[in-house]
Amino acid sequence: MKQKYLTIIPAILAMAPMHASAQITLEPSLTKVAQKVDTDGTYLQLNKFDGDIKALTEYGELGLDIAKQHIKEIPADTSIAKLSKLIGIDAMKASAMSSKKEAGAWNNKAYIYTGGSNAGILSMYGKTNADYIVTGFAPETTDIAIQLTLDLRKAEEIISGFGAAFGQTADINQVMDKKLPMLGNKTAFELISKLNFNVNIALDINSDKRLPIPMPVEGFAAPSTDILVRIDGIAWAWDLFGDKLISQTGLPWKKSKKKTSITYTLPAEMKDALMGYNPVIRVDKTKNHIWISSKVATVKDALNPNNKKLKDNANFKNTMSSLPSKGNSLIYISKDILDELVNQYKQAGKKGLLDDPDFKKAKPLVDRLIKDLTSPDSGIAMTLSKDDLGILSVIRAPFPTKNYLNQLSPMISQAITSALLLKGIEN
Repeated sequence: MKQKYLTIIPAILAMAPMHASAQITLEPSLTKVAQKVDTDGTYLQLNKFDGDIKALTEYGELGLDIAKQHIKEIPADTSIAKLSKLIGIDAMKASAMSSKKEAGAWNNKAYIYTGGSNAGILSMYGKTNADYIVTGFAPETTDIAIQLTLDLRKAEEIISGFGAAFGQTADINQVMDKKLPMLGNKTAFELISKLNFNVNIALDINSDKRLPIPMPVEGFAAPSTDILVRIDGIAWAWDLFGDKLISQTGLPWKKSKKKTSITYTLPAEMKDALMGYNPVIRVDKTKNHIWISSKVATVKDALNPNNKKLKDNANFKNTMSSLPSKGNSLIYISKDILDELVNQYKQAGKKGLLDDPDFKKAKPLVDRLIKDLTSPDSGIAMTLSKDDLGILSVIRAPFPTKNYLNQLSPMISQAITSALLLKGIEN
């Protein structure tokens, strides 16, 4: 290669990072989504994609036009734009993603800007600016808490819209408008139109009290676990199938009624056979709650407003301190659970359960994962919240969720370009 061309290479490499120091002016929608994530972390990605959706819709319309020429059953007025609006995709304008390390763990955030639309699937996440439910009744000692919000009241509109788009309206109506005895002579559409509910689960795991469990070796014990479930929004459906479900368990449930509730319990003499558990099911039609618990006392504690709840727990507060204070869905795993994972792993090793030759090959990797999972001082949490502008999901975990492929692609492209350039100079 000629000597005079060598001076070009440093100049090319020097120009590559110059844009980093330039003043950045964001498009308005990107400014809005950037405010919903951590811009001072180690990873930030902003994406305005409403123009992309428009282009894909136009390509889809062209493809649909071709399909209509070969498939006569597709109605003439069917369009990708209508389907996009029906689902709610057309409302999605921009997104933001970030990763930031705080107090030994990573807050990984993703936000989709919808302009506050409640169309299609966007309606299924629940109402805006909702308060967490499970944190307000789960016992303070709860180790795993799950809250899932699901609003299916617009499902009929979506199903009917797709049926109309593909000429299947009559077939769908025939199935969905049929009165079914198992649903109290209601139709599937009538039932779906009322489905707006929350499933809340709380597990309290007591490592100090252990129960023997069947394993290939003796002496293996697991911590005792209290389970509490509260389903909000569908107690009205208990009259349709509740007693039938109870009878199918094959257990001698005792049913007792009060003015506003129905309670099912098992005979006290079964408590020993159930290792100290005395399950209960309580249906409160006034508040529209269905309670299911491994112990009667657990439900009583949850119903007592004077008892401390999960929201008062120091570990929970530490884990959630940098996460949204409101939300529609939540998964929380306490630090104690992560520590228990280590304990169970060590127990399995001492009992010879990890001596499999194939497992030993992967053991260093598993050891590292166990170590990293338990390294933060807080637990793990995932939240989903809906505000006036869009939907925010956050994962607090020992690992970042950066988009490494997108991160590395510019570097890979520049390396290829440089290699091709050098090859050209050599020639």
